[in-house]
Amino acid sequence: MTDCVQIVTTVRTQEDAYELAHALTGARLASSVDVLGPVVSIRYRDGVVKETRHWLLTMESVAARLPAIEEYLSVHQGHDVPHMEVTPIPDDARVARWTARLLGPPN
Repeated sequence: MTDCVQIVTTVRTQEDAYELAHALTGARLASSVDVLGPVVSIRYRDGVVKETRHWLLTMESVAARLPAIEEYLSVHQGHDVPHMEVTPIPDDARVARWTARLLGPPN
């Protein structure tokens, strides 16, 4: 079992997205990070509907690295409420085997 996951999160600027992507892959917390954007988020907040622009990041990693990724995001993401959405990647997917092999055992 590989325990690979896809993680989705957002940041406010393209520069933040690139910095986060390079930091997470450089630290071997993620095997790859895709940067997409800008995207528009429409949210209900503070009693009104607000529209903001963000950059979307999707990354592949292993479950053992989730605590370190969550800690990194809580410091560097730039949101009032840091968040990440995590989806398991089926073990039979090639990306799961590649990610597990590339990241190796947790540090």
